[in-house]
Amino acid sequence: MKYFVLAAITIGTLLSLVVAPNATAQTVNVVVNDTGQAHNNVDVVFLAANRIKPPTLATPPSDSGQPTFALNLSNVIKPREKVNVEIVVRKCENGKEVVYIVQQGALVPPPDEKCKEGEKCKCEDRRPVGGYFSLGGGDTLTITIRPESVNAGVTHTAVGGRTTSTTPTSHLIWVQLGGNVGFKQFSNLNTCNALSNLSTGANCKAGNKSVAAGVEGTLGFTPYFGLGVVYTRTGEITRTADTSTSNEIDKIGTQFTAVTGQAFLPLKHIILSAEGGAAFSQFRETEKQTLDSGGTPTTEVTNFHHNTVGPLIGGRIQIPISRHIAVQARYAWVRAKDEPVLNEHNNVVLFGIVFTLP
Repeated sequence: MKYFVLAAITIGTLLSLVVAPNATAQTVNVVVNDTGQAHNNVDVVFLAANRIKPPTLATPPSDSGQPTFALNLSNVIKPREKVNVEIVVRKCENGKEVVYIVQQGALVPPPDEKCKEGEKCKCEDRRPVGGYFSLGGGDTLTITIRPESVNAGVTHTAVGGRTTSTTPTSHLIWVQLGGNVGFKQFSNLNTCNALSNLSTGANCKAGNKSVAAGVEGTLGFTPYFGLGVVYTRTGEITRTADTSTSNEIDKIGTQFTAVTGQAFLPLKHIILSAEGGAAFSQFRETEKQTLDSGGTPTTEVTNFHHNTVGPLIGGRIQIPISRHIAVQARYAWVRAKDEPVLNEHNNVVLFGIVFTLP
């Protein structure tokens, strides 16, 4: 008899853990508060990382006037499971609004709203500041949309009805990697001070701009500060100089590696940053001189490498195109001084793309 009692208890326990929660535990309540728009023109869509699964549309709110949507995730998660999601709010100029709940690894589709036949609306994607949410069945996701910001938070419902609230997971430590191309303007190397020896009064011609390219990395601490390493290499400029008895052709290029402290200011559509630190510069110079002495020309080729350390000051503008990818424009001023031969200010302008993790 006692075996039947134990079997009944075991079956009841399994049913309470598996069957009962399955009816409601995979439903998420989504509350949308928009200070500038009625909630009845809002859709709530869940995008799964599994591309085979179609988007899940939340049930519209009831006639009670409360902007609470019921989002059934039974085709995505099992009872008691959690899923990491980020929030993307898309607002279009025709008044349409879509709240995307995006599972980590999923992509937000491009806007396809139409203001009128054959004409697409201008839409804007906005995200709360922070990282991913941990979301599971029975939780309540509250999203507040204001003209200047989007805020969100989750209320978790535990066994026994106990609730806890969380905000998005802010990544206190993050990494950013990128590459850039652009140009450098030489300030003093295009003058007629010879690298070794050139007669005064020479007729000089020189370029002062060259292409530049480089890579960079940043280790961030909170969304506002970071330590960066930048490596940039430029092409060569050509300088020629002639006198009655000689001519000279110089090829001059540079490269520098900088270690900087960085400060970030995240705004609504862009991220501004400023940086300062030390740059380790190396100038590559090849000087070819031809001297005509007594009708017999002689040629001398000299190679120079100047290694200097100087300050770097710069700033950049980043425009995020997704949570992890941004395009940017950056400027750096680098001082490289090794007198009497070298006293150069590097003005470098670069354009590139950066990737941020996590």
